[in-house]
Amino acid sequence: MNSIFSQAAKPPGSQEPSSNDDDGDEIERHITFWRNGFTLETSGLYEYSNPESQELLEQIQNGRAPLEVMNVKFGQKVKLVINHKLSEDYSPPKPTLKPFSGSGQRLGAAVPPTASTSASTSVASNPSSQPITKDQIKEPVIN
Repeated sequence: MNSIFSQAAKPPGSQEPSSNDDDGDEIERHITFWRNGFTLETSGLYEYSNPESQELLEQIQNGRAPLEVMNVKFGQKVKLVINHKLSEDYSPPKPTLKPFSGSGQRLGAAVPPTASTSASTSVASNPSSQPITKDQIKEPVIN
């Protein structure tokens, strides 16, 4: 782990890629060291105390990019960018909220009835041209 920290102390242009094979395009990956562990790209926290995390860190120190963890192809060049946040504890990023993206169902008729049709029928049935209302009066039920 000390060699990774010493690489991080170098100027940004002097960091070496993790793999030296000439196959494929060079891809950039980020490793961030926190007080309580490290993260690769957008992965969760790899705690320093976890043996699997220590093995992963040793592979990276030895210049090998774990394929499934770094999402790279075999033999692909990897430029490893190191970020220091050793004075901070890792906290997972807050999830981004997305607006409703589902589909809806229309209720009722697809085309509402036109106003001219209903107005002509109401005038024909009401010769006095006065509005007709139906009122319902309901008394409250008291128990």
